Amino acid sequence: MTSCKDDPSAAFTADKSTAQTGEVVKFTDNSTAAYNHVWDFGDGEWSTAINPTHVYYDEGDFNVTLQVTDEKGETSVFANTTIVVEDFLDELREGDQEEKDAVALMMTGEWDLDDYTISYNGVPTFETLNNESGIFYADGTILQEDGQGNKSTGYFSPINSEYVSLSFVQGPGGIYNIDELSEDRMTLVNTYRDSSLPSNVTVSTLEFSK
Repeated sequence: MTSCKDDPSAAFTADKSTAQTGEVVKFTDNSTAAYNHVWDFGDGEWSTAINPTHVYYDEGDFNVTLQVTDEKGETSVFANTTIVVEDFLDELREGDQEEKDAVALMMTGEWDLDDYTISYNGVPTFETLNNESGIFYADGTILQEDGQGNKSTGYFSPINSEYVSLSFVQGPGGIYNIDELSEDRMTLVNTYRDSSLPSNVTVSTLEFSK
């Protein structure tokens, strides 16, 4: 007797093919007739979750393999893909003075903070810094002023053309990726990962306009 039941077929997608060390990679199972899943992330770690996440801490090319079996465990099929992991510290290389001065010049001026968004594991919330405007000076000082006229001082220091370090009396400090920087728009993004729970990711986004 021939069974009409489909044989298992392993398939999956990853939300990125290139990642930085410490960055979360999300895998989505697209298999059919699969009862059990075994994921091999290529770095010595594995999972039996259906749609796992994984964090790579070393740079390199990692072959990710998914093995699925049917309910009887009689058949297994493999699917695989390669995730290229780059060292995040390479992104934070120290730029030369000309490069940093060019960023500082673009950031200098008076900016209105339009939105401050915090996202916890992909779920966004909106926060209030109680600072409606700020003047970025060429010496790296930020003069903040809230809606009540209260003033405080912060600091910014370009690392290179892609990253800047921010420090605020109130508000989220840290290293920010320069997502957008033009004459009238500036968007800065900070990504924080809990060292004890790397899958927990907090993203802070500051959106300014002139």
